[in-house]
Amino acid sequence: MIKNILANYLTKDERTILSYLGAFLIAGMALHYTGVSVMHAEKAEQNKQVLTEAVAKDTLILIDIRTAGAEELELLPGVGAKKTKDILDYRSVKQFDSPEELLNIKGIGPKTYIKMKPMLLSFGTSGAGVTEKQKLQDINVSEVFKNEGSEVVQKQELDGTDNISKKEHSEMKYDSEDTESTIHLNTASRDELISLSGIGEKKADAIIAYRKEIGKFTSIKQLLDVKGIGAKTLEKNRHRLSL
Repeated sequence: MIKNILANYLTKDERTILSYLGAFLIAGMALHYTGVSVMHAEKAEQNKQVLTEAVAKDTLILIDIRTAGAEELELLPGVGAKKTKDILDYRSVKQFDSPEELLNIKGIGPKTYIKMKPMLLSFGTSGAGVTEKQKLQDINVSEVFKNEGSEVVQKQELDGTDNISKKEHSEMKYDSEDTESTIHLNTASRDELISLSGIGEKKADAIIAYRKEIGKFTSIKQLLDVKGIGAKTLEKNRHRLSL
């Protein structure tokens, strides 16, 4: 029917040319859509491969506590829904000046911070905004101790020596605290005494009570006369004590 209609307007040669053009158009459209499909398939496969490689590498996520949402914050070790809310509440009042300022959040101490540190984006001046400087000092001591422990292990692997005991590790930790503030036994407050290794609230109170009883300490060894304080506790703290 169409052929008859075209015969009324086109010559035989013109109809032949039109047939060829139609055939080329159909072939071109088929190639185009086939090529697009192949490209989409190749791109999808490439994306899948990139994602697989990223997961295989276990890429570390760095979290910026200045802008992170609740879901990101909960990825941090030791941070659940409660601490996440506390962090967001804190941030709504005051912007963080450093990652270490997380130590101001109730329930986040030096040990928890050290665990989450590898996932925290670094910014600001180290330690800025932290209200309890002792926590910063505890972090520094722990990191020094960790590095010293790694060096000891490496040395043992090289020279074949035995593994260092937990007790010796503990003694190394106390040796690394030589830079801590000096405690004057005759004037130290309860809080200052508590900062000593192995001295809690009860022992601090006992020291103060004994000091009142004798008037003042005349020798550091007199600490041994305080109930609950033995030679080991004295030796761990001797480098920080004065009269």
